[in-house]
Amino acid sequence: MFNGCTRADAHGRSNFVKVEIGWSRSGPVVKRPGTCESCGQAFACELSLTGCWCSHIELSDAARARIRAKHAGCLCPACLRQYETP
Repeated sequence: MFNGCTRADAHGRSNFVKVEIGWSRSGPVVKRPGTCESCGQAFACELSLTGCWCSHIELSDAARARIRAKHAGCLCPACLRQYETP
């Protein structure tokens, strides 16, 4: 099932965002298609009751600051893992 929501882009303009709402064993899952700001790869944010896939990647405060300085949006799993704390 598809639904939509609005969010502001980097310039504060509102835009319509399509999301897919589904279910997993752990409950509802909201998938929002996106494009990685670093490499341009298409991927999906997948928010569930346990969080998004990105919340399971450990990042130091310094890594988070570097990401925020370079990117305003989401990164794909491969690019985000480059910043992961070993």
